[in-house]
Amino acid sequence: MSKMFRLSLFAVTFVFGVTFMSCSSGSSSSSGSSDQNGSIIGTWESPAEEMTLNGDGSFEIDNIDGTPSFKGTYSATDDSITRTIDFMYGPSFAGLLSSMVPPETDLSKLDPASALPAEWLTPEQLEEAVQKMLTELGMPPDQIELILFGLQEMIDSAFAPTKEAYFLDGNKLTTKMDVSGVIKETVYTRK
Repeated sequence: MSKMFRLSLFAVTFVFGVTFMSCSSGSSSSSGSSDQNGSIIGTWESPAEEMTLNGDGSFEIDNIDGTPSFKGTYSATDDSITRTIDFMYGPSFAGLLSSMVPPETDLSKLDPASALPAEWLTPEQLEEAVQKMLTELGMPPDQIELILFGLQEMIDSAFAPTKEAYFLDGNKLTTKMDVSGVIKETVYTRK
């Protein structure tokens, strides 16, 4: 496998990992609770996604078109929220796979969006589904191994707890998260 391909794969993996985490708006680790008076519980919409924070400490994030994306658990104080993604929806992960597959691979044999199960997947199930899809594409085992290595780093990062500051002003929720030294701000409106 050429050094240029490996370098390109690493660059795509790194850029996607940073972008992925900033778009997902994070994750959490404990199930339960919200801010002191429950003011952030509900459904919130930004230009890119819809986020539902439930009173039982669970959350779900859907793409703006309604396609499921992530779900998990959260905890909150009066000024911060910590979320942990427990499940990722298979087809929502397909765009990444297209960018990670080497250009010489004939993707006409398999559509990644339909190849990944249309169901909630744990990190382990997601990796297994991707490996199966790449094998069905006829990709050589050494390329599959390299892609899975990069994918594992992204999955580990995506499913790790993430803490964000938040500010509530009426029906406007603003979250701020440090992504590799850059503050990512997302503004949601209560739906």
